[in-house]
Amino acid sequence: MTTAWACIRLIAALAGGLPLKVIRRADKTRQEIRTPEYQHIWGRPNPSMVRTVYWETAAAQALTYGNAFCWKGRTALADPRAPWRGVNELWPLHPRRIKFGQTADSVKVYTIDDDRERPYSGVDIMHTPLMSLDGITGLSPIQQNAAALGLATAQERFGSQFFSRGQQMSGILTSEQTIDQKTAEEVQERW
Repeated sequence: MTTAWACIRLIAALAGGLPLKVIRRADKTRQEIRTPEYQHIWGRPNPSMVRTVYWETAAAQALTYGNAFCWKGRTALADPRAPWRGVNELWPLHPRRIKFGQTADSVKVYTIDDDRERPYSGVDIMHTPLMSLDGITGLSPIQQNAAALGLATAQERFGSQFFSRGQQMSGILTSEQTIDQKTAEEVQERW
């Protein structure tokens, strides 16, 4: 298992195991809400997944692809002014299935499996980007570090092959001054 994958697995597992609370803030107080209306957040997100698996999946998607997406299952019609009203299930969507952008009035629009006939908004899809340069698209740590990871792998492979053959660094030393035989032999011995 690579170091990168081990780190993703560890962070995702820790994120999936964190306790989740829904808090309502008042003037100077905070109150935990544990009503069935929010059970998809603090409890079981959908009938097929336990809470830890769902949140671990979401964290792994964000850490691998830079973006995590989920479908908001509802018991009531969606209301753009209250996008969480009526949500009773969260279903992970694989980031490769989602294409997204913005409309002219800066509203995020999503398509699933390139179905441009049926665009979705944030009312239906929850998007969690990781670190972002534009505030919209999350950056994939794997893609951002691919060149560095590839270079490190190439360096290790070259060093292993080079030194396993007993090879040594070589080169030609030159000087603008005349060097006598004794000095040349001393330099060669040190080289």
